[in-house]
Amino acid sequence: MQYEKEREEAEISLDPDVENLFEDVLATRDSPENFPAKTEADLEWDGLRHHVLTHVVTDEGFELVSALGPLRSQTQAALRLRQVAEYMAVLAGDEEAPLRGARDIRNAVEYAEREGVLTGEELDAVGRTCDVASRVRRFFKHRAEIAPQLWALAQRMDPCQAIRETLQLALEPGGRLSDHASPDLRRLRREVQNQTERIKARVEKLLRSEEMETRLQDDYFTMREDRYVLPLRVSAKRQVDGIIHGYSSSGQTAYVEPAELIELNNELRWTQIEVEQEERRVLTRLSALIAEHADALRANSKIIAYLDLTQALGRFSVDIDATIPELSHVIELRAARHPMLYLKLKRTGVQTVPNDIHMDEGRTVLIVSGPNTGGKTVLLKTLGITALMIQAGLPVACAEGSKFPFLAKVFTDIGDEQSIERDLSTFSGHLVNINGFLEVCDAETLVILDELFAGTDPHQGTVLAVALLEEFARRGTRTFISTHLEGMKTLALDDSRFMNASMGFDIASLQPTYELTLGVPGSSFALRIADRLGFPQDLVARATELLEGEGKLSVDQVLARLEDQATDLRKEQRRYEQLRVEAEKAKKRADDRYHELRRQERELLHEESKALKSRLDGAKDVLREYLKSLSQQETVT
Repeated sequence: MQYEKEREEAEISLDPDVENLFEDVLATRDSPENFPAKTEADLEWDGLRHHVLTHVVTDEGFELVSALGPLRSQTQAALRLRQVAEYMAVLAGDEEAPLRGARDIRNAVEYAEREGVLTGEELDAVGRTCDVASRVRRFFKHRAEIAPQLWALAQRMDPCQAIRETLQLALEPGGRLSDHASPDLRRLRREVQNQTERIKARVEKLLRSEEMETRLQDDYFTMREDRYVLPLRVSAKRQVDGIIHGYSSSGQTAYVEPAELIELNNELRWTQIEVEQEERRVLTRLSALIAEHADALRANSKIIAYLDLTQALGRFSVDIDATIPELSHVIELRAARHPMLYLKLKRTGVQTVPNDIHMDEGRTVLIVSGPNTGGKTVLLKTLGITALMIQAGLPVACAEGSKFPFLAKVFTDIGDEQSIERDLSTFSGHLVNINGFLEVCDAETLVILDELFAGTDPHQGTVLAVALLEEFARRGTRTFISTHLEGMKTLALDDSRFMNASMGFDIASLQPTYELTLGVPGSSFALRIADRLGFPQDLVARATELLEGEGKLSVDQVLARLEDQATDLRKEQRRYEQLRVEAEKAKKRADDRYHELRRQERELLHEESKALKSRLDGAKDVLREYLKSLSQQETVT
């Protein structure tokens, strides 16, 4: 009755969107959906995927994670985010779906359908997978409230009760047919055991006989061609009536089957053949049972693989302290971190510097400037891999309340594009790469350009970069770039579609702070760094004169002062944040003390109330006794 109820539950249909996502994800095993090759390489998607792979527990789940890539739509991304969030909620309870033990049974099921006879090991794999399906189904049924979508998938699995019960009876661990597989098998195996014991007793007797003492090479028996034989000296092989089954590698020993063992060996072999035939009949029967339930077994395997993918994504998300972003037209990342850098530093006990990144819907181009090694490229890669994670439906390494759009296309131009084979300079290589995706860019595209056109004449590189960024802005393409070109830093002053940002640098320590300041362009600090590092004063002075002659020094000085002010503001902000945290702790301690005093007060009042009630009950008892005695006196009178 319970089995029928489970089967009835399993027939509940999925939401069409969930069904489409499920089928599309399974289809990626044969035809993976990939990001552009350069995008994957620049943003190190393989590294992220490799880390997710460390969490899979099934072969089929491994295939799905290996094909992890972009989903077809924002709807699918939102659904996967919800499913991964559900599994993260399961993990928060220190629980884990019992997916371990499932095997890849696709070939075995297909072979059984073609009336093939499966081996005991293959049947054991099917049985183990059925056990996993039953356990996983039960697991998510008990957690349907916190993981409704995962339960909706798990409930479609067939518990395969008939297969499980049959295989549990018929197979021993490892796949050997048990004696309970059939009555004839049990009887025949017992006969084999009895015959073996009779032969061994006869052989032992021969080994101890005086006539064999001088003929034996060693005092043991062995098997040749499934028959019991004695090791005789080659010189004595004709002295024993029997059949020679071979010689040792040294040629000193002949393996002889004595005549008195021939009939016993024949009887044993005949019985062994009957056992093999009976085992074949049992395996044929069990294989037919598998073929009968082939569709259910295949469906179970698919769902287990999908749930394995989901749990791997959930565990990875916990590793990087990820949250579920709101899919929105605006970009508002709170405490954003690069997931792989975060994991790398986490292993060494170093904290990653998080950054808040906010861009209103009308702004589409972010221009990041600042000193070398200041974190500009890491920031761009953080934004890029966040876009890929959203596209693949993964939680992102940001704080709660983050927002990010689902962008269908992500293109990058990071690193040195120089190519000797193609006779391309660095500048030419960048142009060829950008030209390869420029025409397909639209409002659903993200483009990341690191050190745009840095490999050519600064003035011409600047005007070409401005023209390109204006084109991206016209198309509504989200564009994040890093640059040292001064002419790029003034774009946001005249065009609301552009936005400046700078990476912090501590001149006193000559160390980057890796902190992002929005709305302000950054200085490269080249002259100040040269001065701090002891570069000859006369050379620094001459460089300053040259900048003054070009009218550029004042801009750099303004940017430097702004950076100093931003640094001071960040320090002050951290101080106030520390004060806020301490104030909250003090308030919590005060609240805890207040609640403790209230609790003690309630307990005291409760104890006093109990004491008063006890005294009142006692007084009532005394009054009742007194009234009772008065009543008795009146009766006597």
